[in-house]
Amino acid sequence: MKRGLSARRATHGGEEMRRKRGWPVKHVVVNRLRELRQEAGLTQEQLAADLDVTRHTILALEVGRYVPSIELALRLAAYFNRPLETIFWLDPHEDRRMRGQAPLPAPSAKGNEGLRDD
Repeated sequence: MKRGLSARRATHGGEEMRRKRGWPVKHVVVNRLRELRQEAGLTQEQLAADLDVTRHTILALEVGRYVPSIELALRLAAYFNRPLETIFWLDPHEDRRMRGQAPLPAPSAKGNEGLRDD
C-alpha cells in the first residue's frame, strides 16, 4: 500500500480487492435511502445539494459502500421526517449477533439512586 493513503481509502481499496477476487464484502449496515429518495422524486444531485454533501456520497450510501457518520444519518432522518432505524439498520445476522451483549447493570443496594445522570 502506498504511503499517505487515508484509512478510508485503504479500507475501500481492500474492499475493491475483495470484489475483484470474487470474495464477499461484508455490509453490516443496511439502508433504504435510494427508495426514500425516489419516493420523494429527488435525484442524487438534489438530495446531495439539500444535505450539503457530494452526489458521490449519496451514491456510496445507496449502494452500501459508505456508512454515514451519526450526524449525517440523523440529518437524513430529519430530512425525510422518519425515525433513524427506518432508514438505517444492522444486517439481520449482525443484529442477532450483537443483540443483548451489553452487561446488565449491577443491582444497587440503595435502589435506583445509582441511576442518576449527573
